[in-house]
Amino acid sequence: MRIGILTGGGDVPGLNACIKSVVTRAAEEGHEVVGIRRGWGGLAYFNPDAPESTASNLIPLDAGVVRTIDRTGGTFLHTSRTNPAKMRPEEVPEFLTVGAPDGGTVDLTPHVLRVLESREIDVLIPIGGDDTLSYGLRLHEEGVPVIAIPKTMDNDVHGTDYCIGFSTAVSRGVQFIHSLRTAAGSHERIAVVELFGRYSGETSLVTAYLSGVDRAVISEVPFDIDKLAGLLLSDQASNPSNYAMMTISEGARLAEGDMILATYRGHNHTLLRGAPMASLLGECAGRSIGCCQGKGGSMHLTDVTKGAMGSYAIVGAHMPVALGTAWSSQMRGTGEVTACFFGDGTTNIGAFHESLNLAAVWKLPVVYVCENNLYMEYTPISAVIPVEHPAADRASAYGLEPIVVDGNDADAVYEVAVRTVERARRGEGPSLVEALTYRHKGHSRADPGKYRPDEEVAAWMARDPLDIYRARLELLGFPKEIVEEIDRLALAEVDDATAQVRAAPPPDPNTLLTDLWANGGSEWRN
Repeated sequence: MRIGILTGGGDVPGLNACIKSVVTRAAEEGHEVVGIRRGWGGLAYFNPDAPESTASNLIPLDAGVVRTIDRTGGTFLHTSRTNPAKMRPEEVPEFLTVGAPDGGTVDLTPHVLRVLESREIDVLIPIGGDDTLSYGLRLHEEGVPVIAIPKTMDNDVHGTDYCIGFSTAVSRGVQFIHSLRTAAGSHERIAVVELFGRYSGETSLVTAYLSGVDRAVISEVPFDIDKLAGLLLSDQASNPSNYAMMTISEGARLAEGDMILATYRGHNHTLLRGAPMASLLGECAGRSIGCCQGKGGSMHLTDVTKGAMGSYAIVGAHMPVALGTAWSSQMRGTGEVTACFFGDGTTNIGAFHESLNLAAVWKLPVVYVCENNLYMEYTPISAVIPVEHPAADRASAYGLEPIVVDGNDADAVYEVAVRTVERARRGEGPSLVEALTYRHKGHSRADPGKYRPDEEVAAWMARDPLDIYRARLELLGFPKEIVEEIDRLALAEVDDATAQVRAAPPPDPNTLLTDLWANGGSEWRN
């Protein structure tokens, strides 16, 4: 068997050692190994008709070649970020006569498959992060045997517990922090050490734990900069040497800057933006404690102070509003991202297409999320659209990636959310996500939902998101007692909010005609 091995993406310690290990073991088993230079580029730029192409892109590997390579870091095969499935026209090698559709990217996968066949490479071993391994998945789907080895200092490759490079990143981080303590103490400073972790804070968290710093900020949890500053000043004051230290992930983000817009089912959305539970229950009950002083009701929950820019009862009405908040962020350069949630029926509304078009043209920082529960009130969405996915199958019309996610899988949704929000924050434009989910009940309390097949309802009810996640926690060995304590605390919070709402008075009649216009009043001004 002939094995091809390559390294892609950034370089980390341990790559050469990994290559040496593969070659040594393969030789013991009687297999041949060939090194592919510059990641996937070694296959994309390989010309089967040019003899010199072999020397510049492939290298035979045996025990003699790899004997000393583990004495240095990096990768002696070199690396690149080439993705043969997404080649820009100017990147396509001249010997290939393929064009890009409408100025888009070119997929060289058919060429890569021909190269593998011509070089008689039976198995591929790519070493890399998400970008590198995503193309490995593509080749796997084409029938190529692929054994992926995860590599990233962030330790954030999905589906794996450990990545090459992580332990060295942590140990070097700890070493640097210890060497920095002398300077921080001498100058009585607060030292901030930024570490790898665009999407995962594991490097920051583990390094902080092992080095004993005062605070750690990770990518997954937005932080309040004023609160953090207060904590660090307190840490500094309590240190006899009058200094403090913290780690922070490169992908860390400030809290309460982003904005959301939701449908009239926006209760959870508004709650998760940080709106007090009592204010939301109070609004549903028409009490003065409500987030809109009891004047909006259940279908119009809004808390601008938390970035919850409103729940909208008119189908699709908030799509252009989200466009406006995203445009505001872009114009002011403040870095906020807008998330706009809507139902599957909205995809047939003109505002849906108009908003997506302009968001794509202006590359606005907005993520549009279609909560596809398969029904528009009482009508199956499949009965009124010519495609399978009402949102995702229309994304390409606006130059966007079709994204479909299991809306009942919290982990899957979280991963898509992180990826699309960070894409928007980097200035790369909008995303359109279609999350597949289902209503437990009918459209309203007056709707028994008899138009839905019993077997369909039963199948979806068996996939309740809370049940799925609870089962996953149990499978991972999460203590049952902690899960039950979370349940208890959540119910206690609901009981407390309910008591506050019941004790609150109804709105003062004098407030009826307030807050209708931006000046707080009700009188129209020309």
